[in-house]
Amino acid sequence: MDIRIRGARENNLKSVDVDIADGLTVVTGISGSGKTSLVFDTMYHEARRRFLDVFRSSSSRVRMPPANVRSLTGIGPTIAVEQNLLNLNPLSTLASASGLHPFFRLLYARFGIRYCVTCGASLQVLTEDEIISLINEKLRRTRVEVASSLVQSVKGSHKMLLELLVDEFGSERVLVDGVPWDRKDLISEEPHDISILLGRFDSKSRTSEVRDSIRKAYELGSDSVLVSYNDTSRNLSLSSVCSQCGTWFSNVESKHFGMKCIHCEGKGCEKCNHSGLHQMAANVLWEGRSFPELLTLTVSEVHDIFNNVQLPTTAKRLKSEISRRIEALMTVGLGYIQLDRSSPSLSRGESQRVRLAISLTSRLEDIVHVLDEPTIGQHPADVAKLMPSFRKLLGPVVVVEHDRVAASHADRVIDLGPEAGDNGGKIVFTGTPQGLWKADTKTGHYFSLREHVPTLKSHPEPDEFIRISGATKHNLKEISVDMPVSRLTVITGVSGSGKSTLVQHVLVPTLETGKPVGCKSIEGKKLRPVMVDQKPIGKNPRSNPGTYTKLSDIIRDLYASETGLSASHFSFNRPEGACPTCQGMGAVEVKMRYLPSIWITCSDCDGQRYNEEVLQSRIKFKERDLSIADFYNLSISEVHSILTQDTRLSESKRKSVESILDALVTIGLGYLKLGQSSPSLSGGEAQRIKLAKYLGKKSLSSKLLILDEPSTGLHPYDLFGLLSVLDRLVKEGATIVVIEHNTDIIKSADWLIDLGPSAGPDGGEVLY
Repeated sequence: MDIRIRGARENNLKSVDVDIADGLTVVTGISGSGKTSLVFDTMYHEARRRFLDVFRSSSSRVRMPPANVRSLTGIGPTIAVEQNLLNLNPLSTLASASGLHPFFRLLYARFGIRYCVTCGASLQVLTEDEIISLINEKLRRTRVEVASSLVQSVKGSHKMLLELLVDEFGSERVLVDGVPWDRKDLISEEPHDISILLGRFDSKSRTSEVRDSIRKAYELGSDSVLVSYNDTSRNLSLSSVCSQCGTWFSNVESKHFGMKCIHCEGKGCEKCNHSGLHQMAANVLWEGRSFPELLTLTVSEVHDIFNNVQLPTTAKRLKSEISRRIEALMTVGLGYIQLDRSSPSLSRGESQRVRLAISLTSRLEDIVHVLDEPTIGQHPADVAKLMPSFRKLLGPVVVVEHDRVAASHADRVIDLGPEAGDNGGKIVFTGTPQGLWKADTKTGHYFSLREHVPTLKSHPEPDEFIRISGATKHNLKEISVDMPVSRLTVITGVSGSGKSTLVQHVLVPTLETGKPVGCKSIEGKKLRPVMVDQKPIGKNPRSNPGTYTKLSDIIRDLYASETGLSASHFSFNRPEGACPTCQGMGAVEVKMRYLPSIWITCSDCDGQRYNEEVLQSRIKFKERDLSIADFYNLSISEVHSILTQDTRLSESKRKSVESILDALVTIGLGYLKLGQSSPSLSGGEAQRIKLAKYLGKKSLSSKLLILDEPSTGLHPYDLFGLLSVLDRLVKEGATIVVIEHNTDIIKSADWLIDLGPSAGPDGGEVLY
């Protein structure tokens, strides 16, 4: 059944009507045209609200507000794979986040080979049937002797024991140190082995005879039986005791592989073989590797192991579950990442693809999946491999995207526009990718290559460089690269080729510490590295573009001078101005018993954050009377047109306002609300707000600005604004290094470094 949306008016949507069928649907459009409002704020929000209503008690009056839509039918349970949901738990790794860790623990506990902590011998307790099966297999090719081990490496004459055994079994069956006892006294100062020969068997022997001999060993209370064939002997344990030294051991459990060593608290010591694991887990190997050693491998390496390993039939289900998860990680292009890689160190694109891999392993059907730019951080070659994997998801898949390669794989495309903000919010095209390529829309023009992003004029040839020599961190192959000063350098390559390693783990720490980190040396101008990353702006959810850029200080002062209230009244972070019910958050937290908390719009301030006194204080801007909440609800473009011409501001404040707003509009963020909360901003939007802050700054010549995928969230139509800002920063003296896959940004670079040829161990070389 199709999802039918009628009369969607969320944010800037203009009463949108649209149907979404099974298969892969790509929703595209210029930045700020209403894509997120349609897919996440309308469709996903309403699906989540209906789902949570199932868990709401009948007595509860607290409910999520419905989406602003006339009707929405055909929607089922929906899973959102967003780019802002990052796993910041330092204890989380790729193995644990993908669900592989508990299965690996079970694999080692049930099918690993244990070794004695005392003598290092293999520990394996076999059942009666398993021992008989092993003996019968040997009997097909050779004769076998079976003996019951009674004493192992124990000093003494053992005279009384030997006399009793001879009376019971005869001297020819009593073996001392591997040979029949000759009735001579043993040297008591030396250790001796004593066993009873239970039988000699050949290919004509019956299984019942073999079984009788094994049962005799049990009757003697023996801990092991000695099986000898072709000058070879194997001690097989009948109980939880080492067959070589007699050390008793208890059963190892999967939980032990998640516990720290009690002696070193996980730091690694001799008693845990330097693994940091519980002592019982530290002495278990599988395929010749300890548990920590397996986790140091990449997904691709583990994939190869499981394709070739032979496990018992009892491990069939376990192998299936592990293989499904590894295949999913391979499918989404994460084969180059090590299983013990910390989750916080993953990029936004990698984190998102981990969650996508989890969805691919799910057996749930008729689930709607909505994804926010899943091609982030992907080389064009990797995008073509990733998109077909979405068809493995059982149910409708809706993807918000700006990538033309991704759009070309869709069954259906929905294009929103025609512009951003209030001039957008309409569906300008719906149909097949082939139809979009012919459509007279901005997306159609750029995706069909009828229009191109203008390329920046190249700067003069650089005459000063930073040189990194002998970089060997992670997968880098002792490479040496030059990066020009006061120029735009773009580093590209397939996912996992070593781009982030070179910049974030070699260049940045080396410049910060003044010492080579992950390389042999660095030469050139001493620059201060500044990571313009995609982390949320500010330190808490109260942050927004206004507070981050300090525009709010100027706005508060203006409202204070015009209304007679203090500037503190116009801050929702201060008790003078904040709504007393929600403390200036604009929403109240509702804790759920079995699910994460939800936030409900504050009914007292209607989400405006301020108290009644402040909301009633309004000032005039051109033809409009606006409260402070109304002002923060304006788009940055609207604020630009109002505030830059306001004569009530001093000349210095007006210039400051104009500089900040010009930068935000130029970089393509004019559609954002000035008071839009930090958590609702995409990573790309947060990064561009940070970047705009540096325009017009002094002393840029001493700074190295580093950006990772700044094209995230940008339509090709908006890219030139970003390029213009980068160009202005370079002209003001900044040295800029960009990690990027977007070909339009690559074409505008002053200097290009291409790493490859592949990912992981097969990458880390300079191709260009």
